[in-house]
Formats: sequence, structure tokens, C-alpha cells
Amino acid sequence: MRKLGLLLATMGILSVGAYAAPKLEVTSIGQELEYEHENDANKSDIKLFTTVNLKYDDWTFAIQGGKFWLDGNGREDAKGNKSKKGLSSNNGRLQLDVWKSINSNIKLGYRYRGEKDMDRHYARYAYQKDLFRSSADVWFESKNGHGNNQIRMELFPVGVQYKGFGAKWFFAYNRTIDPAKDGQKSSYENQIRLYAPLYSNDRFSLSTEGRFTIHADKDMKNGAGYNYYKNFGRTRIYLRGNYKVTENFGLFGYYGYEFRSFKTKDGGSKPKAGDKNYQDIGLGWTYTF
Repeated sequence: MRKLGLLLATMGILSVGAYAAPKLEVTSIGQELEYEHENDANKSDIKLFTTVNLKYDDWTFAIQGGKFWLDGNGREDAKGNKSKKGLSSNNGRLQLDVWKSINSNIKLGYRYRGEKDMDRHYARYAYQKDLFRSSADVWFESKNGHGNNQIRMELFPVGVQYKGFGAKWFFAYNRTIDPAKDGQKSSYENQIRLYAPLYSNDRFSLSTEGRFTIHADKDMKNGAGYNYYKNFGRTRIYLRGNYKVTENFGLFGYYGYEFRSFKTKDGGSKPKAGDKNYQDIGLGWTYTF
């Protein structure tokens, strides 16, 4: 009888273990349509992204496909060739994300992003404990065809968040591995980013984000002239809204406007007047399983 009891108990443990075994699950799916426009009236880009998010135990995954359209409006490229007017499909994207939770506070990740003109491989981390936040993306960008390979990074070294209000230090750095004769060797930018909720009820929420460039600069090869953002010379403000249609299905949208002010150094050319302003508009939906 004792052996039978032990056998039944063992079978029970095994069945519970089999029942609780992790499995790959789709957690959400969504789409986003983004419109970007620089106000010289000759630079408009439209992008459509479809994203599927999955999880397996303490691993999370995302697969994203994107299609890009360019409104050339007859603008000239660096060689003086004019593009055709109207929308043309000029690029696309395949992106894969993997995250692994190390503990309740930190996770590590990898991202691959492939487009027509480049491939990127990212190393990533995200840290969160109580009010404090920190994260980083560091990547190698391999140019396809013309262009120089780069090592780039976008860091949030430290930040705080409480009940929707937040403040973060943002630092971006770009290093060109083999710059052209009079090309850019490196550039960097420091920002403060602020976040605040504006309104919310059971279905709708509205929030804002401000991005304020404190200081930026570049390092050029052979003393070539260049332009760069003045101190406090780049400010972008976002207004973001979310609407819950059902418990699982939601809509979102955002509008961002950026003001830019430049300095020139060593005889660099001044940007066009229209380059001083930029708009970013997005609409999308998400379904959570």
C-alpha cells in the first residue's frame, strides 16, 4: 500500500508539472501607421508596421514587418538627381526582438533590424526597481552598398517614474568606423525627457512627453565644416492618446512637433529654413490575448 501511495503521489507531481509546463504563446498583435515630415515641404515618409509579440516562460519575443513609402516631391539627392513626385515604395523592414528576464529587476535583449540600405545588430538591457529606471541600446550598423558602417548607442543611464510622471536623462552617440575624407567621425547628444499624464478615465487616457536637447556636437575629419544643434536648440513635444474599445482591443495615436535651432562651425553650410521644424504623427491599434 505504501508503494502504491508513493507511486500515485509521484504520478500526481508529474501531471501537475506537465500541466504547468511553459509554452510559446502569442500575447498581442498590432499595427501602426506613422507619418514623418520635415517642413521644407520636400521630405515626407510614411511607414506601416505590423508587430506580433510572444512569450515563452521568462523569454519574450517580437516579430515586426514594415513597409515604407517616400513622398519625393521632386527633391534632389546628394548627386543632384531628382526623385519623381508623389508616393513611391522605397524600403521595408524586418525586425526580430528577444528578451530574457534575469531577475525581477533586469532583463537583457537582442534585436535584429534589416532594411534595404542597412542591417543592425543590437545589444540591449532594461532595469527597473521602485521609482528608478535605466536602459540601453547599443548596435552595429552595417551599410549595404554605399555608406560607412557605424557603432551607435542610445542610453537612458538614469530615470525616475511615479504615477505616470517621469524624468530621464537620454544620451545618444554615433561613431563612423571609416569616415569619408571630409566626413563625420562621431556625434553625440544629451537630452532630458519629461513625461506627464494629462487626463484619464475608464476608457481614454491622454499624456504628454517633452524631449529637450541640452547639448550636442560632432567631430569631423580633416577639420571639415559642419552644423549642429545649439544648446537647448532642439525641442520635441508629443501628445499621446489611448482609447480602450474593449477589454482586449485598443486604439492609440500621437502627434509630435519639433523645433530646431542650429549653429555652424568651421565654415559649415547652414540648414534650410524648413529643416528647422519636424512633425511625427502616428495611429495604430493593439489586440491583447
